[in-house]
Amino acid sequence: MSSPVVLGIYGTSDTGKTTLISDLISCLISKGIRCGSVKCSEKHMNFDTRGKDTWVHANAGALVVGFSSHHETVYLQKHERTEQQIIRELCSFVELDVVLIEGARDPLIPKIRIGDIQKRDYTMFQYDDNIDKILQYILKQVEKVHLMSDICIKVNGKEVPITEFPSDIISNAICGMIQSLKGVDDIHSVDIHINRE
Repeated sequence: MSSPVVLGIYGTSDTGKTTLISDLISCLISKGIRCGSVKCSEKHMNFDTRGKDTWVHANAGALVVGFSSHHETVYLQKHERTEQQIIRELCSFVELDVVLIEGARDPLIPKIRIGDIQKRDYTMFQYDDNIDKILQYILKQVEKVHLMSDICIKVNGKEVPITEFPSDIISNAICGMIQSLKGVDDIHSVDIHINRE
């Protein structure tokens, strides 16, 4: 499973961040892109209600509490998580192509700025009411990730990230060698497992 494309949207209150993200999600979903989202806030919010069963579980010391009904499933963690941790946890629930983060601050996450707010690290560009510009950026990044995920290498059970150039070299070398083997016609996929113990 490849890592999703992650993009942050930040700006002051009432600049249209939530509207932009919901519009992006709708457009991406219509193109078959699997989306997730995260809302980061500096406001103190409590989604659990004192005295309810989930509150009692968390108050007893559970590190994470799940609530499930016929309509939805919610997980409550009673401690702060980094944006990177949240993304990994989301991807453990469902395979995602894109994760959009409203209010992103992580300096390693590419971001788009809305309105007149201090520029944050790794800001790609200022939003100028051109949603197509953002969509094209996201779709280009998704395409890059899909190209790079055509080959997956695990060493001692741990996936080794590789960029497009070495991915092409490795893929072409392996397919070239295998193509010369007797009985091999067209190659659509190759699975190789090597145990050196």
